[in-house]
Amino acid sequence: MAKSIFPYQQVRRFILDQLDQGIWKSGDILPSEVKLAAQLSVHRLTVNRVMTELVRDGILIRQRGVGTLVDGKKRGSGKPVLGKGLVGLITGHHFSPGTNPYYGFIFEKMREFLSDEGIYLMPLGNAKDFFERHSNPSGLGNIRESLSAIALLGTVESGIFSALENFERPAVIIGVSEYTGPLPSIATDDEADAAKVAERVLAFGHRHIVHLNASPPLRMHARLQGFLSACERAGYAIPFRYVVEARGLEAADGRAAMEEFLGRNLPFTAVFGGNDSLAMGAISALKERGLSVPGDVSVVGFDGIQAALHSHPPLTTMKVSRHRLAEQAVARLVAACTGIAGSNLVDRLDSQWIEGGTLSTPRPSAS
Repeated sequence: MAKSIFPYQQVRRFILDQLDQGIWKSGDILPSEVKLAAQLSVHRLTVNRVMTELVRDGILIRQRGVGTLVDGKKRGSGKPVLGKGLVGLITGHHFSPGTNPYYGFIFEKMREFLSDEGIYLMPLGNAKDFFERHSNPSGLGNIRESLSAIALLGTVESGIFSALENFERPAVIIGVSEYTGPLPSIATDDEADAAKVAERVLAFGHRHIVHLNASPPLRMHARLQGFLSACERAGYAIPFRYVVEARGLEAADGRAAMEEFLGRNLPFTAVFGGNDSLAMGAISALKERGLSVPGDVSVVGFDGIQAALHSHPPLTTMKVSRHRLAEQAVARLVAACTGIAGSNLVDRLDSQWIEGGTLSTPRPSAS
């Protein structure tokens, strides 16, 4: 076989050639990733990536304790496995897993973990659009019959929860701290975690704190409420003119919101971004005004996305355990797909305070 330019292409072509030529037949166990990597002179992770994608496409099957097997029934169809072993993913609002660093990480981890169980995760688009598009009972029935379970990632309008509860397929809700049942729900406690952020900022001596929020999603409102409540309990009620609602959740939105607040000419020593992207956008706006972070203004964020943790200096933030969110969600979905009954638990995971380099005590003249 002629070696292709890229190792990934080489491995994929080799496996598909073995299947097309009948060397590996339906039910055959493939050589281990280590053996294939040595045979093809590539890295084992390259083999793992190809096998994972072929499992996702329904060409191979993974079985714990056995290995990776050929699923000859699906070879050449170009379609994912339907029916048992298919989980549909619907999302809140119009977020895209490919462009949103917070949800994108959860989506990719869920897909990876489910693939290891031989289950394919199929994105079905925005939740509201999904239910509107398939409002026809027959159309919805066809989709329903194809799915083993459905997952909702991210906050949505309240009516979507009712539609999910009546979908007649097991459902799991991920990342919506406001939802309390009856469906399984895995999330962090945004309000409680935001209160912890506020308490940390107050402990550094800050009193004039700006909060950058956004609407939607609902979790941002929970973070705002937690922040305001913690400040009020400490005896430092934050005036609403210190709360700025950004138009979106990206860094550009945080930058514009910070610029808007700077135009109000109000004294402040710290900024709490409702998420890391808003906080990083605020830092850009502050630096453009000649203000140093944290020398002149402290900035904290929320979520712990990689871009924030590897910025210069690293952002001080409350890191959400997205890896654990994905693990917990997958455990519930696997149970649903394999017919294992489970109680409808509401899981709330703890977040971790990350001490970066953007929070310090305010200058005496500023406080």
